[in-house]
Amino acid sequence: SRTAEALCHELLHLSTRMCGFPFGEKFFIPHDLIDYAATYMGFYPVIGNLVEHELIFEKFIDIGFDKRNFLGCISPPPDYKTLASTAVKSSFYRKEIGFPWWCLEYFRHWISIRHWIGYEPALYADCALFWGSKVHPSMKATTRNIRDLIESGVLTDRKQYHRHVNTLLELMKIPKFTEWTFIKSGKDSTPLVYRLAHKEKINPNGSNSHVLKTMGTTLKHGFQPISLSE
Repeated sequence: SRTAEALCHELLHLSTRMCGFPFGEKFFIPHDLIDYAATYMGFYPVIGNLVEHELIFEKFIDIGFDKRNFLGCISPPPDYKTLASTAVKSSFYRKEIGFPWWCLEYFRHWISIRHWIGYEPALYADCALFWGSKVHPSMKATTRNIRDLIESGVLTDRKQYHRHVNTLLELMKIPKFTEWTFIKSGKDSTPLVYRLAHKEKINPNGSNSHVLKTMGTTLKHGFQPISLSE
């Protein structure tokens, strides 16, 4: 039933934690973009959820569920044409936040092509790329690099997962994570949380940056259009 499929989908998301895949805990942003901290924090759970689909999709199929039911639905996009036209004409448009938004709009549609049967994701991805490129011409090259990264399959490498996710964030010009945590079973099988030994060489106390914590979850679904200007 769809209830069983939906429950399995969410349990598979949780299983990535128990399998040792890390999740980002802290990131930093430049001082002049601190007003957009909430927007950045909204990006992370969406990206995390989409990336984890690459880890759990085959398991969902192996259990015996139908590929057509892996995703509950495909949400239609906002009016990209109007958003692009407004951005090009506006003197208040912030490219620092607008570029990541357009990239994520493309990414959420494109990656769904890999987990969905139907024409909608491809159509929406092409539309996001077409109009996003009107505002940010470099988006075409960026999305090509994003596709190459995902299609290479490197995200399934648990030990290097954090590096590859940070690469994805850097491509989208979203602040990367500076600290990661993972879950490991203790002697009595009690789950314990550890921090990865590796840390990015960033001064969190610098006057030009702010360190922020994420909520530590990647199970948030959906993505709402945001204001791309001050």
